[in-house]
Amino acid sequence: DPSQPQSQITVDRLQRAGQRHHLKILMATASTASDLPMATQAIIQRGAKALIVSTDNLANTGFGAIHKVAAAQQIPIFVTDMELINEGAIGGIGDNYKDWGKQSATQIMKILSGLSPQEIPIEATPNLTCVVPRAKKQ
Repeated sequence: DPSQPQSQITVDRLQRAGQRHHLKILMATASTASDLPMATQAIIQRGAKALIVSTDNLANTGFGAIHKVAAAQQIPIFVTDMELINEGAIGGIGDNYKDWGKQSATQIMKILSGLSPQEIPIEATPNLTCVVPRAKKQ
C-alpha cells in the first residue's frame, strides 16, 4: 500500500538488499483488500518464486487473500508479522509486538519525565523472532 510510510521504507530496503544479493525483487501495489489477489497473481505471473509480506497493514489484514492465491500455485510466503505464520506463511523474521509496546511505553515515560523526543534514540526491540521453514519430507 503506497499510502503507508512503513511500506515504502520496507520496499526501499528490500530493493537495496536484493541488489546486494543479486536477487530480483518484484513488486505490486494494492490500495484496497480487493486488489490483493490480483496483485499477488501479477507478481507470480512475472516469475516470483517466493513472496515477502512485510510491515503493511493492508497486506497483513488481507493476508488470507494473498495466501489463497500463493498456495494454489505452491509459492511460499515469508513474513515480518510473525502472527501470520499461523495463517499459512512458512517462515519469517520480525519483532515481537509485546516488545514494541514495552519499548514504546519506556519512550513515553522518558518524554513525560521531560526528555525531548529528539534525544531518544530509535532502537531495535530486544527480541527478534525468526521462523525457519521446515524441510519437506520426501
